[in-house]
Amino acid sequence: MTTTTSQISPSHNEMVLKYLRFAVMQRGQSIKYMKQSLQDFKESRLGGEDNYTAEEVCGLVDNISEMLASDVFKDLQLVSHASVVLLHQVFQQVEALGGSITINTSLLEDKMLLDQVHDLEKESEKTQQAASLTEAPQASLKQMSLPSLHNHKVAQSLELEMAQLKQRMQDLQRELTGVNREKTQLRSRLTESEERVASLFAFANTRTDTAEAEALKEIAGDMKPYEEE
Repeated sequence: MTTTTSQISPSHNEMVLKYLRFAVMQRGQSIKYMKQSLQDFKESRLGGEDNYTAEEVCGLVDNISEMLASDVFKDLQLVSHASVVLLHQVFQQVEALGGSITINTSLLEDKMLLDQVHDLEKESEKTQQAASLTEAPQASLKQMSLPSLHNHKVAQSLELEMAQLKQRMQDLQRELTGVNREKTQLRSRLTESEERVASLFAFANTRTDTAEAEALKEIAGDMKPYEEE
């Protein structure tokens, strides 16, 4: 299959491969961050032995959807911004040479061209794997350097702070889950009480003895059905 880079010079072809490797790296990082976000959500919102009502499960699913939508939006936005930066570089270099170029955006959705880029990505991965196998696994002592002690301490401090913040977030999420569960239980009890009061009033209205009916209503008191604001 003829690739999309067959009509450009070898140096430009290498630049295309360089950008493709950059895009692959960005994609891998996005997937990694998304998996980590899901893992953090699972650890902070889901208890090992907790039982959840249908309403709570729906709330969890909605929260996950909002989180994933936000992450995907940011990733796609970053890709589009990176593409614009790349185009600016190309335009600036062409204009510096006194030339001009045009872009056919309809080709960006051409399946045949996209398949060719996919094949190019696979070929690039195979080339990188073969190159890594032929390289010597050992590095010379001159190429090796010890990390700065200051940087190591800063990294430890940041790691500790992140761990504390993560634990705090998990504690707050557990408290929120408990409050929601307690709210659901209280609402259920309130509904049950309302039904009993309504039954008592209905029973009192059926009594022919006025004194007895008034006594029953006095027992019910001023309780009225609960109305949410």
